[in-house]
Amino acid sequence: MIIFLSAFAWFLAHMAPSLTVGDAGELVAASSVLGVAHSPGYPLYLLLAHALQTLVPFGSIAYRCNLISALSMAAALSVLAGFWRQISALEGRRITPWLWAGLLVTVACNASVIEAAAQTEVFSLMILGALLCVYCFWTGRSLCGVFGFALFLGNHHVLLFIAPACALAAATAHPWAGLQKRRLAAIGAVLVVMIGIGLSVYAYLPVRAASGPVINWGNPDTAARFWRVFTRKDYGTFSLTTQGAESGRIKLFWLQNRRLLGSLLDKRVSRIMILLAVAGWVMALAFKRHRRLTAVSMLGFFFAGPFFLCLGNPPFDVQTQTALERFYLLPWCMAALAAPIPFLLVFSMQGRQFKVAIAGVLSMILLVAAVDVAGNNSGRTALRENLLAYDFGRNFLRSVPPSVWLFIHGGDDAMYALASLIFAEGMRPDLGSAAAPEQSKVRDRSALVFPSIYDFEFRETPKPVRERVILDKERALAGSGPVYYHTLDLGIVGEAELAPLGIVQARLDSKDIKTGSLWPFYNLRGLAGPPRAHYRERSLVPYYHYARAQRRLWERDPKGALLDFRMADKKGPDAAWLKPNLGWDLSMAGARLLYEDEPMEALAYLEAAAMLDPGEPVNAANICVALEKLGRHAQTESCYQAATKKFMEYGPLFQNQGAYLYKRGRRQQASDAFKRYYQLTHDPGALRWIR
Repeated sequence: MIIFLSAFAWFLAHMAPSLTVGDAGELVAASSVLGVAHSPGYPLYLLLAHALQTLVPFGSIAYRCNLISALSMAAALSVLAGFWRQISALEGRRITPWLWAGLLVTVACNASVIEAAAQTEVFSLMILGALLCVYCFWTGRSLCGVFGFALFLGNHHVLLFIAPACALAAATAHPWAGLQKRRLAAIGAVLVVMIGIGLSVYAYLPVRAASGPVINWGNPDTAARFWRVFTRKDYGTFSLTTQGAESGRIKLFWLQNRRLLGSLLDKRVSRIMILLAVAGWVMALAFKRHRRLTAVSMLGFFFAGPFFLCLGNPPFDVQTQTALERFYLLPWCMAALAAPIPFLLVFSMQGRQFKVAIAGVLSMILLVAAVDVAGNNSGRTALRENLLAYDFGRNFLRSVPPSVWLFIHGGDDAMYALASLIFAEGMRPDLGSAAAPEQSKVRDRSALVFPSIYDFEFRETPKPVRERVILDKERALAGSGPVYYHTLDLGIVGEAELAPLGIVQARLDSKDIKTGSLWPFYNLRGLAGPPRAHYRERSLVPYYHYARAQRRLWERDPKGALLDFRMADKKGPDAAWLKPNLGWDLSMAGARLLYEDEPMEALAYLEAAAMLDPGEPVNAANICVALEKLGRHAQTESCYQAATKKFMEYGPLFQNQGAYLYKRGRRQQASDAFKRYYQLTHDPGALRWIR
């Protein structure tokens, strides 16, 4: 109890006060309305979160869900301490309190552990389930272990990867060889029944889906849709992402494992515990002691770590790397089971004074190192002041007037934050409520998170048909009142025009629409300073600058817009969505300014676009045109020479070069440029310029 309360207080000191980026908003909303979260549905987590929301009388719904992670991780540390004590008791050894404190502080100060315990996520409960199952099998409580294993699969399927370690622990804890076949058959039947009872938590998915909750991912109310959600078919089943890396190459297996080991030994993850575990494995094999513990720990680490990564073979981009860090917790904890082995072997040495001296020195070194890790990680992982996702959702609610339509076109943080604030916290009932899902005014155009308004089965309808139905439906709604969007693409509504107001855009053909700027009404705390440490936050912060740049372009302020575009690039240097969208908008804005005869502003935009996408020939051609309009002839000629050498297959570039040279009176060189243009395009209009 001391360990549990101390750990809970530690995690509570780091816990986020409300929503965080990622899946937190969706899990908060789905648990509050008893809906269905994204595959595989997470029924156990949603039920426990809903129960805690009911039992805890204080705090917002998001805060109460954050408490689940803190409580689960504190309980996991208590189970780990019990496991270590069980090991020392079985081996007839005692571990000093200093050593206990050092080991537990090392675990509690792991940056990934703190982050998992500080926000609404399923990984703290996953770690608790994994340690409970291993503890039950290790101590011979196989019936409890089997039931718990099946039950915690309702929280996360990754638990399957520690099944070999659990099986080994169970097999070495019972004298199975002495049992008769009839007894073994009866035990097997009971275990099958317990598995069925544990997995019955998944009955939650079709039962709740049939009632039509406002959060109903995949709508698993039929056998086919249930199986699709349960097996994570939309994510590739065995893959962590919809697009896995190339498979079948030994080099990729090496790269995946190098990524795992690099993360485990990085400053972000406490390397002390993994080094102790490796030392324990080596010493146990060398001295032929604690072989059962070593085998269970190594088996759990291998299947939850290297085998898991090689099976999923996820890509090597920064977004995937950030998502994987939470999955590294499971192999890390499996390795941590063996952390006391070096100390147990020291205690078994001959000579009491020597043994006590060595044990005391090791314990003090471990405790000092753990406290040092605590000091380094505490500031980086504290989320108590983190209100970025909450403010993002509140700014949405400030953006739209009462009872209007708001369509979300991409952006998980936007959908999840709105789902949490509207359906869980009960803000803005005019936009929707959990009691009347069909009347919700906030919808996502992919019809995955919010109820569909388009009357088609999203996955079974061809894309051209979907797009036509979506446009027709939204056009009809625009005739009856204001319609707003959240999108990066201002051309998604076909012939209609979207006016950027802030972080939302207004459809100009809507009835009673207003186009005033919304930026004075936003809470922009947390945007200042260097780029955020967390990737999802580095992806969210730039959107503010990007959306404000779109507004300034709409207001004919190209200089101010360019400053915001550059700030967006600075705040999210590795945001996956930013580079392609930023390059496109800069290029289009530069071309438009060029057409409007503003070459100086156009040149700045085009050069910025060329830096983002150096392989785009259109930007190179337009830069040369802008230099020509500015009268910089020496730079113009150098620009055309470099561009034609780099983009030898882009016809319009040679056409522009020929026209420029002709105007400069250099007829032969112009003729050569038009010849190349004709070779590439076979445009008969070029023949009149060729000598």
